[in-house]
Amino acid sequence: MSGFFTRLARYRGGPGRESIEDFFTEVVAELLRSEPAVLRETLRVLVPKEADGLRLEGVDITTQHIEAGGGLRFDLVIRLPGQLTILLENKIASPIGREQLLRYLEFARKSRTTKLAAVVREPEDLDLRDALFLGRFFWADLSQVWSRISDIKNENRYLMDQVQIFMKELNMGATEPFRADEMKAAHLWFPFEQKMTALVGKLDRSLPPLEDREAFKRTVGPIKPCQPGFHGVLYSSPKGEAPGDAVFWYLCGFVYPPYHRWFRTPDCSPEPECTACIALWSGMAVDDLQARVAECLDPSVKECFQVTLSDDGRGVIVHRSRPLATFLEASDQADQIYGFLKESHGILTASGQVQRLYQMLRRQSEDSGQEARGAPAL
Repeated sequence: MSGFFTRLARYRGGPGRESIEDFFTEVVAELLRSEPAVLRETLRVLVPKEADGLRLEGVDITTQHIEAGGGLRFDLVIRLPGQLTILLENKIASPIGREQLLRYLEFARKSRTTKLAAVVREPEDLDLRDALFLGRFFWADLSQVWSRISDIKNENRYLMDQVQIFMKELNMGATEPFRADEMKAAHLWFPFEQKMTALVGKLDRSLPPLEDREAFKRTVGPIKPCQPGFHGVLYSSPKGEAPGDAVFWYLCGFVYPPYHRWFRTPDCSPEPECTACIALWSGMAVDDLQARVAECLDPSVKECFQVTLSDDGRGVIVHRSRPLATFLEASDQADQIYGFLKESHGILTASGQVQRLYQMLRRQSEDSGQEARGAPAL
């Protein structure tokens, strides 16, 4: 760790100077240099098919590397001599620059073993397909992987712990497990909301968007002004209305008490649930709406989703839900919750179910000449 803090001192903040990305790059580089287990797990994320076959002896990790004559500066470079070189672009406080990445890729083409990766904090659109581009990764996912490493050397444990704390403070840390005592009064626990936010952030980064997403208002996080009760990735319509005034919802995330009567179903758990659900509120008789919803359901959705009425009898809810408490004993709790929600989302999107129900509601409203009525809010 010789010279580590001297290097860090170059990136201390000052008037008009924001150096968080360079500072964090130095911290990560030191962790990769000091701890082979962290380097190995990081490679398993970046190059999963090659990682276990790579030899770590002689690895060279440099930061703020300026390529002579090219005018290029790489945040972090991992060189495994004769095997692989990874140019890693770190983005925390600024968006990814597509043109910048294209310049890096041109440089990478000069070598048979050089590839490029971007690791970021926030999700953003990036349409970049190139055989040398390993992909866009997220610091939160790397933090989750690092948190599971058990065989870290004693002299590196403090550094790892401090890195994890720092990443959490920047809202890109590993997800803490839910606890049983949070289940009884979820809306009162700030840590409970933080844990939901971390998992919802991962969903937001990884779930494929809806095909006709331009028709919907998209909300990520606590669904205001409906909170408490809803936290997730929400598509609602009409696009110009607040979620509480919508006539159509697709929510992938969490519901928890106290529920609003315009949403809560009679068989809903009294404790928090993770759910993927489509909710429709219509001006037509609810029995007719329920019948039309049933006609529209794909067989794959009928097999594992339930159809129920909202507690006030005005809306129809199509949902696949599971009490959060059933995940508490899992050692990989966050992965299992995420897997359940991603699988549920996949069933709905593969069948086009969200779009079909939305189009059915629109046609019904146009045919009847009567506007669908939104959830009577709050």
